[in-house]
Amino acid sequence: MLQRAARLASVAQGVTANAYTQTQLNALCSSGVPDRVRATPLLVLLLACDPPPAMRSDPEELWFRSHHVSSATARQVVQEAAEHESTWAGPLYVLSPPAFRGKHLIGHQRLFLREYEPAPGRFRTVDAADDRIMACATLHRALELLSDWNRRFGTAWDVQLGPLHERVPGRVGSIDRNACRDLEPSETAAIDRRYPDRPR
Repeated sequence: MLQRAARLASVAQGVTANAYTQTQLNALCSSGVPDRVRATPLLVLLLACDPPPAMRSDPEELWFRSHHVSSATARQVVQEAAEHESTWAGPLYVLSPPAFRGKHLIGHQRLFLREYEPAPGRFRTVDAADDRIMACATLHRALELLSDWNRRFGTAWDVQLGPLHERVPGRVGSIDRNACRDLEPSETAAIDRRYPDRPR
């Protein structure tokens, strides 16, 4: 027990959670904490045992997350996401799993439609060039929304598209370049009219 207390105190004295292996962290998280351990190392330990939810590495779906936000902020963001207009390939999803101090936020937005079923048993394939332009427009809108939430609520976001990782606020240039190189976003209205029977 004294050894556990010493290890917890070392965290508070500037040793980051990364100094421990995942096995060591799991052992600390699952073990009892002595009463004599001060509040500061206990708080650091609890945060280390409360990692943010994992995002998926999917090149056709934008993932984003923010951790340890207030419950009030989480409710507002989830509500606004639910009211957000459904885009080209589907709605914007945001969930708020519990965290040690408030809530985590995690969400995703499908970018590519690929094909859809306008009538039972009948499928229509989307032109690849059209799909990429609309995916780019969807990506822009999602990043703008994350930036807006950051300005209004102070939420910082981890953003992932396939193997690419960025932060909001910050530069998301690599994600934009990957999805939107040499495209003409002004064509989106005409493309949308070409697929009037797609799901909305």
